[in-house]
Amino acid sequence: MAFLRAFGSWLPERRVSNREVAALVEATPEWILEMTGIEERRYAAESDTVAGIGLLAARDCLDKAGATAAELGMILVASGSSERFCPGPASEIAAGLGLASTPALSTPAPFTPALDLPIASAGSLVALALAAHLAPAIGLVLVVGAEIMSRRISLTPEGRNSAILFGDGAGAALVDAASGFARIADSCLFTDGASAEILSVRDGQFSMDGPAVLMQASRKIPRAIAALLARNGVAGSAVEAFLLHQANLNLITRVAAALKAKPERFFANIARYGNTSSASLLIAADEWRRQQTAPLAGPLVFWDQSPLTTMFAHDAATRGFPALAVSIATAGYLRSGEPIGLLLISHVLNELSAAALDEVRALAARSRAVIWVEPGTREMGRALGALRDEFSAAFRVVAPCTHANPCPALRPGNEGHWCHHFAPPPPFIFADSDWVKFGQRAGIDLRSLPYSFMAMDREWSGGRAGLSRIIGRPEHLKPCARFLNCSSAGLEVLSVAKRSNRALCKELERTRRPLVYSWTRDGDSVAAGTRLEPGT
Repeated sequence: MAFLRAFGSWLPERRVSNREVAALVEATPEWILEMTGIEERRYAAESDTVAGIGLLAARDCLDKAGATAAELGMILVASGSSERFCPGPASEIAAGLGLASTPALSTPAPFTPALDLPIASAGSLVALALAAHLAPAIGLVLVVGAEIMSRRISLTPEGRNSAILFGDGAGAALVDAASGFARIADSCLFTDGASAEILSVRDGQFSMDGPAVLMQASRKIPRAIAALLARNGVAGSAVEAFLLHQANLNLITRVAAALKAKPERFFANIARYGNTSSASLLIAADEWRRQQTAPLAGPLVFWDQSPLTTMFAHDAATRGFPALAVSIATAGYLRSGEPIGLLLISHVLNELSAAALDEVRALAARSRAVIWVEPGTREMGRALGALRDEFSAAFRVVAPCTHANPCPALRPGNEGHWCHHFAPPPPFIFADSDWVKFGQRAGIDLRSLPYSFMAMDREWSGGRAGLSRIIGRPEHLKPCARFLNCSSAGLEVLSVAKRSNRALCKELERTRRPLVYSWTRDGDSVAAGTRLEPGT
């Protein structure tokens, strides 16, 4: 398992417009824009080197990740334009990061392996795939793509097809086996040597059969992406963002059409930077990442012992959250150590053996947050309260509790109490004869269903002192409303006199959602109360 921890990039200052290129290759700026989608590109200074600009991108990436070069287990550098074939830029980048000091004979060598991947265009993607496999064994892997393609093209009418495309720049990514903002779930790599002659770098010059490359790429890239998505049970329409090698805007548009995905989900910055070959994917990824102001929406995975239930949940989630990657959990996923963002568990306690419950505990241990819902019976409510106390060592209690103390319903003398609430069912079930028949046969009053639940989060820092939660439903008597109150002080039976606060009594009678209040009270008598509204 591996994660993307950070991206980085570096771009030269010099901007080269289509007008400047067009004058050299006997074309028009409009034709270049139509053929490529490029408006300008960047060219490196004479003093710049591939290793030098790669080093700048590497430092930017490490800074964003909050990591140091000394933590790296390996460096992978992709480039098709390095000034020197062997050794390539990888060793120079490692040295620039301070990883080439001579060790004392009595200490382990600090040298970090730095490997070159002399692959243009797809080089950084290949490096990321390799890094994902290597990181669990060797630790942090820094991937760099660096290119100065402006020195590998001919700015002449004869070199027009290549010259209009390329620019210079460098990008980087840090791959971590432990954590990151996104998991590298899978990768597919393909090679077709039969087409090797249509794109090559020979004797320091880049040559390309543009129409042949576009035809091959527009056919094979969608097939590769489709194969990867199919292998993971993900529909193209469910993918939030596609980050591709920025080869040609027309190619990116063709790939989107072939996958029947929305073009706006294909991030593109080729208009401003041109095709920077193996660096382009990482430069685009860094820019895309900087624009993400909200947390990434992760995939949604379902599993139930009943395949029918699983399919129902899968279909409902797909309709309700079209931007999420929704899938059904496999046995391998359930047994893996893959981190889980939010674990939702529903109505399982009365079915689980002790061994099965331990497996659920293992799932919770992999999760950042847990929401667990069970029927609101005394047995299930108290069992869930015990699990809540068990999990509170690793999680912070979000709800229903307004405090972090052990569940007061489990204290001696409170055996007749349990945490439960009532929720109004969706209105549509009363118009559905199948639901009505189900309720009759099961002996369930669908108009009001009790439930117990807990919500816990490892990172939650909210909460407000002095709050209480009403357990169950208030009892409405002639002179007062009476209810079971849970707070940091424990369980107490409180009452509100109708004569002194009729409005509050009506509020307690009409509100059907779980009730959280801040009370003004004198002993067991409540004089006033302020309800905590959702979202506050």
